[in-house]
Amino acid sequence: MYLSASRAVKKISLAAALLISAQSTAGLSSVAAAAAPPKESGKQIQHMHEAAIGAYHTFNYEKSLATYKELLGLSEITPDDRVKIATAAGASAFHLGRYHDALKYYTHADKALSNLAPGSLPDLEAEIICSKGETIYEIGNRKKSAEQFLTAINLWKERKATDDILMRSLEGLGASYFHDGKYAEALPLYQELAWRDGNTLGNESLQYGWSLRILSDVYKALGEMDKRTACMERSAWIFRTWNKNKQLTEHSDLIGAKLSREELIKRLDERLVGSLKNDQNLSFIPEPAYTQVTDRGGSVPYDPVVRRKHMVPWERHRIVMTDPAGVQWTDPLVPMIGVIICVPGFGLQHNSFVEFGKRMAKVGYLVISYDVRGFGAYTALKARHHIDLLKTLDDLTTSATLLKKEFPTLPIFILGESMGGSVALQFVAYHGALVDGLIAAVPSAQRYGGWLASMKIGLDLLASPDQVANVKSYLVNRATTNSGLREKWENDPESRFTITSKELDAYQSFLKRNEECARMITKTPVIMFQGLNDLLIRPEGAIKLVREISSTDKDLILIGKSQHLLFEQGQFNDDIISQVTNWLRMHARSEK
Repeated sequence: MYLSASRAVKKISLAAALLISAQSTAGLSSVAAAAAPPKESGKQIQHMHEAAIGAYHTFNYEKSLATYKELLGLSEITPDDRVKIATAAGASAFHLGRYHDALKYYTHADKALSNLAPGSLPDLEAEIICSKGETIYEIGNRKKSAEQFLTAINLWKERKATDDILMRSLEGLGASYFHDGKYAEALPLYQELAWRDGNTLGNESLQYGWSLRILSDVYKALGEMDKRTACMERSAWIFRTWNKNKQLTEHSDLIGAKLSREELIKRLDERLVGSLKNDQNLSFIPEPAYTQVTDRGGSVPYDPVVRRKHMVPWERHRIVMTDPAGVQWTDPLVPMIGVIICVPGFGLQHNSFVEFGKRMAKVGYLVISYDVRGFGAYTALKARHHIDLLKTLDDLTTSATLLKKEFPTLPIFILGESMGGSVALQFVAYHGALVDGLIAAVPSAQRYGGWLASMKIGLDLLASPDQVANVKSYLVNRATTNSGLREKWENDPESRFTITSKELDAYQSFLKRNEECARMITKTPVIMFQGLNDLLIRPEGAIKLVREISSTDKDLILIGKSQHLLFEQGQFNDDIISQVTNWLRMHARSEK
């Protein structure tokens, strides 16, 4: 609340107390606009704000939220700074998945802003409106979120909002329409996003690849399959080229010593990019199809680490993607003998297979790990960040079809762990002809305790289908007793441990199909792994599931000392690798 006129202590401007960096304090109240604060009060606020900014930059949103809440309780802050602090508290709550709390803080900021003189904080008006739209979208009111995004876009047209606000609002409005099945209304928004990303970041940038990938979903929903294919193939070419360049850097020590640069590039091109080209005709993507403004706006190239360091939570930037949908590993010195597609478990992302990928590359496999929808890179994409295992099956079908076309003479296998094991099993049930074998690690749905009971989240989830619960403690503590692995997993900013009631229902329904899908696997060879010390999945669940598989070519390997993770996060050992490679070799030319 504001100070009464009778208070003797003057309001303290944060800018008068803080000098963190030019970017971190940009836009704060003018030092000249406030009287010099009492020394002790100024130091206290400076310390608190430094702590909040530091916590926000290091993803410690619990700490930043607690500190901003405390700052809001101080009567010494100025009205201008109250707007910024309330907005910062909203951003922290948003990142924690506490959307109703976030909306409360953004509403507080909006009200505080309305008490200021018109034009006092012009950029913050659009920031608050856009942020409210993103929050309301997550709560589930797409109609109201669309209204907020429309207002923010109009402010940009009036030159009262930044380009970041424009791009966030285009994404948000497109997602609001897409989620409600209004695909025709969503199309020009996603076309404009792709056009702007291609023009400002370049037509080989990862962000452009992601924009095309999302646009391909819209064209698919509209039944325009030729346009969908063109977008999808260009996106795949961009992602594969990124992987090729990454592998070129990682294998640069081979240049001159064992391979010429030209030969190394040739081998990586053949394996990672293949016959895909960037010659698709994308002329059907028009110039700004929604705003009709061509002379400004779009993403600005930047170093995401540097930009984040100088970002303040009342001036949030649009997230620009820095990872593709999947990563690849190959050893250019070893003849290629097959392909392994990897699907991560719940809470993990494609890089969880990095150690396994590099190890299997040394024996001749091209290893590709894809994010499951709702995890990894997808968490940054509106309308794609919800857990969706059925659409993940569609993604795998598209990728496996391309790989089979690319490597017609090589065996292709799919490996999934935990949730990924269920996804891989169900993929094989429906698309067994696309792969030569299934490696499923702990795919059973039989958990110790149970999601609702063990995590005590039942009441939280019953409140709303979009209410968010955090399963980090339950999942990580049961998955491993290794403190180092727990810390690594918990602190990975790309890991996701939240789930909504709606997502949980869909997740459990998906897992319940495992046994039925197992019976549908009639020819594809299967090997299943289960750790006997797994505290998350019951070993008897794996035994029951492997019995349901109709194929007679099936094996179950019980690992005595292993816990939940067997392949991800480097948790495999030499024995597991030996068992896998021997099985792969035996089934390289399986008759399915």
